[in-house]
Amino acid sequence: MITGDDRVMVVMGADVSHAIRLFLDSWGRRWPSMRVAVEGEGMPLSDFVPWVEARDLVPPVAGDVLVSRDDGMDEAWSEHGYTVRDGREGPFMISFQAGPSVLKCRVLEDPYLPHRDGAPVEDEMFEPYDVTLIAPASSLVTLVAPEGPGASVFSDELEGDLVSFLGAAGHVRAAK
Repeated sequence: MITGDDRVMVVMGADVSHAIRLFLDSWGRRWPSMRVAVEGEGMPLSDFVPWVEARDLVPPVAGDVLVSRDDGMDEAWSEHGYTVRDGREGPFMISFQAGPSVLKCRVLEDPYLPHRDGAPVEDEMFEPYDVTLIAPASSLVTLVAPEGPGASVFSDELEGDLVSFLGAAGHVRAAK
């Protein structure tokens, strides 16, 4: 069953695979029974196994990592998809691959305005516009979370944590 909300990020100048492993190390402390299935170029999707057994399987350049809290969540995934069944947390997936060197995109917040506490200063007169992003060493990272932005604390926390780990390894620009 395919459900969930895609949150796409363009990451510049970062070792994405390493950042994803660190992110999942952090989630493994939150979910001590965390299980993952990993797929990469030339490597079929693995069975779900404990994170500590799969950590070194995360491919260096491109792959998919499916993440569940425990056995019960990964067993329910095929029937219920990314649906949050216990009302709090659900499974998620991270896909990553090399990104384009040039990308046309739409700016939704004014990049020229200063930021305070990580958030842009609001400009009520701002109109979104197209830009060309030139990033010769970019990666595309997609987080498939159970619900869309603002719909659940869990999904927003996942995205915030992933952005933090990717941002520590490079520069992150979220796109949708």
